[in-house]
Amino acid sequence: VEYEPLETLARIYLEKEGYLILTNVPAGRKELDILAMRGDEAILGECRSNLGCDKRKDEKLVTRRYFEDLRSGIEGRYSLPSRVRYVIFYREATSSGEYVKRANDEKIETVSTYDMIKRIIDRWEDEIDLKRRIWGGRAIEPIDWVLKELAFLKEQGKLHII
Repeated sequence: VEYEPLETLARIYLEKEGYLILTNVPAGRKELDILAMRGDEAILGECRSNLGCDKRKDEKLVTRRYFEDLRSGIEGRYSLPSRVRYVIFYREATSSGEYVKRANDEKIETVSTYDMIKRIIDRWEDEIDLKRRIWGGRAIEPIDWVLKELAFLKEQGKLHII
């Protein structure tokens, strides 16, 4: 099993937002990184650590056609709700802003690692109350555990970067 930290971060982020997640979903001849479902909404998500570095691959990725093809490949196996969002999760530090802009122009949402990390830390911070000795739920994934620790540090006033 290959460990893909960006996929894990995106999965944890979506789980914290209340989505049920499937990863590495067969979609015809392709594979979708993340299928997330919550109520009457689905997210088809692709993860890119270096968006824009593989120009041949990423030129196709930042088009609605790419996601619509994935959707067609999935709909035969899964019943999708009427509201389906297309999302690219990307690593901000190594990705091209040009590709993020092009994705957004194509009505494909983009979520950076910064946005995911900040949101997860904020969610953990909401669960932690050091004065009342409430530590929040269990963090099972290593990445989630680290983010919970960052939330503790933020709550104690020792972390000022986020």
